[in-house]
Amino acid sequence: MSNRYFLPSDYQGNEARLTFDTQEATYWDEKRLGISLRYQHQVYALASKLIFENGFQTVFDVGCGPASKLAWLHDRHPEVEFTGFDQPNAIAFCKDRYAWGNWVGDDFDSPAEAHPEQKADLVISSDVIEHLTDPDRLLDYVKRRLKPNGVALFSTPDRARLYNEDSKRPRNPYHIREWTAEEFKSYLSDSGFKIVRSEHQLPVRVAWTRTFRDQVLRRALKGQSLFYNFACVTQLADEEK
Repeated sequence: MSNRYFLPSDYQGNEARLTFDTQEATYWDEKRLGISLRYQHQVYALASKLIFENGFQTVFDVGCGPASKLAWLHDRHPEVEFTGFDQPNAIAFCKDRYAWGNWVGDDFDSPAEAHPEQKADLVISSDVIEHLTDPDRLLDYVKRRLKPNGVALFSTPDRARLYNEDSKRPRNPYHIREWTAEEFKSYLSDSGFKIVRSEHQLPVRVAWTRTFRDQVLRRALKGQSLFYNFACVTQLADEEK
């Protein structure tokens, strides 16, 4: 695999993309919705903080899924205009359930040529990039939707903390590739984003659930890192504005 994504030259990603939307419309049942709400909660908590601090009025979520976490964010910021982007069945679910948002169906590996005229103050893309065959397209997708001086919030698992830095292939079959924090920051910087801040986060919401026990408590008992999800707050570099 090419190291143009700032991965080691001998890194071997997964070749097959398994996350394309081929599921039936009933895929998002209550169990899957509950799981979706628990993962990456801290990313959206950080997004909420950014909204409060900066007075953002428009937020795009690129890879919103069933919008469980975006609904949580909307409850805290009902004055903000939210738009979610994702694959067709997820967007059909969002349109059926949430009247407060704008919903756009797309495939980030093969995006539509048309782009919304509106751009956002804040674009969130939480744990999406590791699923894509060509992550460059996702970064371009975000750039096209970001206002000058707007903020893009990315997150992805840090493989050095999830497994170890010497890991050369994702153990999750749904991930095409995984970065370390430093590799990911280098990739974003080389792609035209300026890193404003970054932090490691718990991967799931703190709550007495099976997900929390599996992803946090069991890892703690094994002496593994708990804060393995990596979030980057970015802006467009000067040459990209």
